[in-house]
Amino acid sequence: MISFVFKQIFHEITCFFRRWYLERSEQFWSAIFYFFRSLDKTLAIEINVRLWLKPLFNDYSPVGRVIGPIFRTLRIVFGGSIYAIVFIFAGLIWLAWLLFLPVFLFFIFR
Repeated sequence: MISFVFKQIFHEITCFFRRWYLERSEQFWSAIFYFFRSLDKTLAIEINVRLWLKPLFNDYSPVGRVIGPIFRTLRIVFGGSIYAIVFIFAGLIWLAWLLFLPVFLFFIFR
């Protein structure tokens, strides 16, 4: 009977840590990458990378051939910086989530 109780306590503790760290991290990053996909609908980085040297609106005049890559490069740099800011912010939130429990336990048992 005592063996069962200790097994159950150990099982509950491991389930808690698995849920806290693994499952919630997976949910968090899934939500972040979903946000990146929805953000790409606005910033259109993927399509600008694929069509980087193509002129805008099929304007094959000399002006269109010069302006197209410049405009696309600016959109790629701007969108990439937005992606980097969002990724760094998400990483800091995730790191705070990971460190919350150890810091909390440290201050409780200090």
